[in-house]
Parts: sequence; C-alpha cells; structure tokens
Amino acid sequence: MHTPSSAGPAGAEPPLNLLDLELLHNFTTATYTTLSSDCTIRELWKTDIIRHAARHDYVMRSILAVSALHLSQYRPEKKNDYIAHAYLQHQAATHTAVSLMKQMDGTEKCEALWIFSILTMYFALGCPRTSNTSLLIGESAFPDWIFLLSGVRKLLYRLQSSSYSGMLSPILALGAKRWEISHDPKFTESKVLDSLGDLMSSTVPDESLRGIYSEAICELRGQLNLALSSSFQSLDIMDAFVWQFTVAETFMPLLQVPTQEAVAIFAYFCVVLNKLEGNMWLRGWSSFLMSRAWEILDANHRGWIRWPIEEIGWIAPSGHGN
Repeated sequence: MHTPSSAGPAGAEPPLNLLDLELLHNFTTATYTTLSSDCTIRELWKTDIIRHAARHDYVMRSILAVSALHLSQYRPEKKNDYIAHAYLQHQAATHTAVSLMKQMDGTEKCEALWIFSILTMYFALGCPRTSNTSLLIGESAFPDWIFLLSGVRKLLYRLQSSSYSGMLSPILALGAKRWEISHDPKFTESKVLDSLGDLMSSTVPDESLRGIYSEAICELRGQLNLALSSSFQSLDIMDAFVWQFTVAETFMPLLQVPTQEAVAIFAYFCVVLNKLEGNMWLRGWSSFLMSRAWEILDANHRGWIRWPIEEIGWIAPSGHGN
C-alpha cells in the first residue's frame, strides 16, 4: 500500500508564525469590536477587510500591528514583546505603502491604501505615549496621528471621483452621517465657543488667518456640543476624527506650526476626546494632549483654555497655574 512521503528533510517544514496567527485570531474575535460601535462597520473589519488584506501584505501587517497593540493592553507579562512586534510589522507595512502611494491607480489599490491609513491612525493611538517624541515619522508639537487625516482625505477624494460604491462605502456613509448629526441646528447654534471666537476676532490681525480660525471654531461647535449632550453609548470613535477631517487642509497645517491660536482651539477639541475615553484607543489622550497644549501656550493664551481644562478635569503642573 502506498503511503504519502514525508514533507521533506528534517527542518524543511514550511514556517508557521504562531505569534502572527494569534494576532490575526485576536483581531477577528476582539480587536475589530473596538474600531467602531456600528455593527455593520464591525462586520466589515472582521470579514471583507481581512479578505482584502490577504491580497495586500502591507494591509495584513497593519492589521497584525494594531492587534498586537490591543493585546499589549491585556497581557502585561508580554506587553513589551507585543509592542516590539507591532513596531516591526508597522515599519514593514509603511515601507511598502509609501512606495505605492507614489502612483495611486486603480480602485483596489486605493482601497488598500485607505485601509492602511486608517489602521495607521489606530496604531499611532495605541503606541506608548511619551512627552518628547513623535509617534510616527518626523517630529511635531503634537503626535502625528492628529495630522494623518490629510492623507486619508486625499485617498477618499480619489475614490469618490469614480462614483465609488465598493466595500468601504459603509465606513464613508457612517462618516457622512456623523458629520450631518453634528451639524444639526440644536448643536451648531450653541454659544459654548462664542467667547473663543470673540478672542480670535479681536486679537488676530490677519484676515485670512481669522477666516481659518473662524471656520475651525464653527466646525468644532457642532462636534463639541454633540459630545457634551450625548452619552458614550451614542457616540462612535469616528466622532474623534470628523472635525479634524473637515479642517485637515486649512486649520491642521497651522496646528503643525503651531500657532498659539491654533493650539488654543485644539484644546477645546480635547473635550470631545474626553467624552470618548470609554474607547480603549482614546483612553488618556485628552489629558495628554491638554498637557502638550499647556506646554506650548504662553501665559496669555493659557487663559483662553480655562473652560476645556475645567471640563475634562485636567490639572496644570505644580507651580504653573494661571
């Protein structure tokens, strides 16, 4: 009777990376639930996006990196190992993605790059925070995930220019829905940011800058009041990105400079993040970013952000009260 031959000489078995298998399992059983509170979006991350990642190794590496950071929060005995592996996978994914971004042709390539960009934001949110280093490439006063939406926005425009109706449509639809909700008159007509707007009008001499700041405040008003009037259960992690996405090409470059006025406006956005801290990816970010804002602002502009400081319960460093 014929019996199958062995796989080959000893040591010639195909490699099996148990860590990556563990991370893929974790993503499809647990991590995906943290990426949205919307059931349709969760299912998309769990199924269609995983199938898509099987055709694009850099997307799969990004998934593994995010899963590793997720697990690092719950396995303290292996935390450093998970974080180190997350960095390795993310660096490899970034190397491939950056080269592909030079020529974004074809819907599937744009979809893959868009997924990579979103996962990169989660990766940056989940990385260990330090007070003096940037989380990704380059250095800035604020962590780089805050500015990544500019690239996401460009990819979105490319998809929408072709009447896109592909697998990412539910995510795009949810983003549009969250924007529409925040622009309901009951949120946009609040006077919460009126005093900040008055300060900008009376102290910023440049008309074009005043216009940018005014637009940023106007867009933030609805988002802020939505967060203040809602329970965590009615908010989605996407609410942390709607405002930044809207002002990505106008206001965000000023935050990268950063100007005192831009930092003051951004401090008010920390209230939105604070209301979303039930999500593990956003936990602790409102206080961390408020501390960065405080460090950057001079004594005069620190006085502009008393309300958001009080709203999130942040305490200035000893000896630096205003």
